[in-house]
Amino acid sequence: MDEALKALLNIQKDIAQQKKDMIDVKEKSKESINKNIEEKFDRIEAKTKQLEEKIEKQQKSTDFLEKKMRKKNIVFFGISESEKNYEELLNNILNIINEKMNIACLK
Repeated sequence: MDEALKALLNIQKDIAQQKKDMIDVKEKSKESINKNIEEKFDRIEAKTKQLEEKIEKQQKSTDFLEKKMRKKNIVFFGISESEKNYEELLNNILNIINEKMNIACLK
């Protein structure tokens, strides 16, 4: 009977050790998973920041180009807008420049 009790105690110790080992494995797994998730989020965050900087740079470039394009625009006031398309508008403006302002201007 003494041997059976010792065997039972050994089994209980083994079970307790296995439970402890399982808990340790679970904790290590959780830590590993959390570390992997954090690394992925850090990479995503870095990429997002990089893309935001790129978008900002492109927006500045676009704004500069639009400003440069508008620099060459001429604004005419007091002209009726009865044109139906761009070609008619262009012809109307060219007529005003050529006839009213006496400046030679071609298409």
